[in-house]
Parts: sequence; structure tokens; C-alpha cells
Amino acid sequence: ACIASDELSSVVNLMIAPPMPFLPPEVHGRFVLMAILVHAGGGAAAERALAPLRALATPVFDDVAPMRYAEVFAHHTPPPARLATIRSGFVDELGLETAEAAFDHLRRGTAPMRVVQVRMLGGAVSRVPAEDTAFAHRARGAMLNVGAMYERLDHAAEHETWAGAASRDLHGEHAGAYVGFMGDEGEARVRAAYPDRFWARLSRI
Repeated sequence: ACIASDELSSVVNLMIAPPMPFLPPEVHGRFVLMAILVHAGGGAAAERALAPLRALATPVFDDVAPMRYAEVFAHHTPPPARLATIRSGFVDELGLETAEAAFDHLRRGTAPMRVVQVRMLGGAVSRVPAEDTAFAHRARGAMLNVGAMYERLDHAAEHETWAGAASRDLHGEHAGAYVGFMGDEGEARVRAAYPDRFWARLSRI
């Protein structure tokens, strides 16, 4: 069950901490949970929404603060150009088994930066009828992305194999796909993003 209000959005990244300058050196190379949070409200309501998350553990780094919407992106500096592979999909529930599998795949990966990312759905997203838009997966519980970033093209096959195996394990048979995070993955994956009647409608259009 989702305990967050519609005003709170999150992107949660389970990853092995890279040597980012804002992270203390003692956590580099260790598992971290990096949560990117936006609460579209003010003051006390935001603090109430964030309190259960902050209570889970003492943050290593916390720069959540009130700001205008445009400021969310104002100081964002894109990382140096890297090669990347990503596999998106959807799950209905997130439990201990999924978490353990995510840890296992992250341990076995070799990309300098690798991540299992959770984007919770529900809320306002789920209240729009699926037939009203091209996005077919509004009833799912969460989007789960597997990603790897690396710097050498000759390592691409290795990281593609890792991402594919992690995706099959974490997403299961009926994962679907999100077109915004797709690369050149073939027609079957496009059809997973736009299944059945959604594909038919888009083809007619």
C-alpha cells in the first residue's frame, strides 16, 4: 500500500555509491539508497510527508529544502558523457524477494555505475483511465528500472547481458516497458510498451 500523498513524488535508486563529491569517502563503494524527492506543497505538510522516510535511517546526505519548481533543475550539471544501457518494466508489488534479487544483481555487475531504480505509481497516475492516453501501464504498482553506465564501448555486450538478466529476474514475465527509457531493443519491446489495443490505436493514428 502507498502511504504517500499525491503531493509527494519520489525516484529511489538502490546503487553502489560512486565517488560523488557530496558523499563522504567512507560510503564510496558501499550500498546506498539515493532518494530524489519532490513535495508539491509547503512547510508543515512537506515535513509531515517526509518524516516517515527520514525516520527509516539517518541520512548520509540530506539537501531536501524548500525551493521553487524551476530551482529543482537550476543547479543540475549533467555528468560527463557515458555509455548507458537500461531496461524498464513494471511490477505490481515490491517485497523482500525483489530487494534481495536487486542486491544480488548489483553485487554481480561490473559497470562503474549501476542502479536499480524504483518509481512508484498509483495516486493521480492511476486515476486516469488507461484508454485516455497512450500510456498503458497506469494500474501497475511501480516502474522498476535497471541501469548501467560505463565508458568503454567494447564492454557494452557485458553490461547489456547483465541488464537483461537483472530485468528478467526482477520484472518477471509480464513486465511491460516504458518507452521513455527504451533504447534499440526490438519490436517486441515496443509492443510491450504499447500492448494490444494501444498499439492498434496508435497505428491507426
